[in-house]
Amino acid sequence: MIFDFYNQFGALNSKPVFQNFENGLKKHGHTIEYHSGTGDVAVIWSVLWFGRMRNNQQVFDSYRKKGKPVIVLEIGNLIRDTSPNGDDPRATWKIGINGINLPNYFVSNKDQERFKKLGLSFAPWKNTGEHILLCSQHERSEQWRTMPPSDVWVNQTIEQIREHTDRPIRIRSHPRFPLRRPFKQQNSILSHVPFMADLNTAWAVVNHCSNPGIEAVINGVPAFVSQISLAAPVANTDYSMIETPLRPDRTQWGNDLAWTEWTQQEMLDGIPQDLIFQKLKTY
Repeated sequence: MIFDFYNQFGALNSKPVFQNFENGLKKHGHTIEYHSGTGDVAVIWSVLWFGRMRNNQQVFDSYRKKGKPVIVLEIGNLIRDTSPNGDDPRATWKIGINGINLPNYFVSNKDQERFKKLGLSFAPWKNTGEHILLCSQHERSEQWRTMPPSDVWVNQTIEQIREHTDRPIRIRSHPRFPLRRPFKQQNSILSHVPFMADLNTAWAVVNHCSNPGIEAVINGVPAFVSQISLAAPVANTDYSMIETPLRPDRTQWGNDLAWTEWTQQEMLDGIPQDLIFQKLKTY
């Protein structure tokens, strides 16, 4: 199989990730091309069509229109890389097919082996909290393609939440996409404190399909998300339950979540590539 790498359109910390993912593919006997447009599969960094990654949108659209898959590499959420060059050996990195949301992953119904190996754990579900934490997303992301402008979504969502609770609402912009319009709704403010400070005192988190929903569930805060969110299996989707949110068992979700991210050594060894290849056979 021919893998077409777009390694010039990645974040600064993407270089070693691209390289180790490429070397793992070579161990399986696959062919690597660069920016050719003629591969069987494209490999890109992120689905945020912004900055260094803006050219990936054309690549993504071109391959998908041809019915060809796109492997998306991205900074992880479970053990986040803290180095400037992407060389933290413990860090995990997302690998998805055609995106990084719930439908884009290729392993499910797993046991606790990998969850324990990565040293992951969940905080107990909270039954306290003061405010609703409403987190918007970057409009230039593929995750947001079918959505209204983010400030419009925020106002619409506030109106829906207000039908069921008068709790204070704290609104968070995406760090690289500030919200533009003022929010005049009663008892709603735009927050500028660190995310964890808001999360620690939150009753619930509202988010379409990005990392805040996942972070909330991991830290024991009920989340309200869309059906495509990776957090959806253990989150809520109905705002009428904002005062009585579900707090389900997270065991199986955690087991499956652990198989959405990979260390660079695992990529070098070809472990996720082997699993991906089994899924690609269905295309």
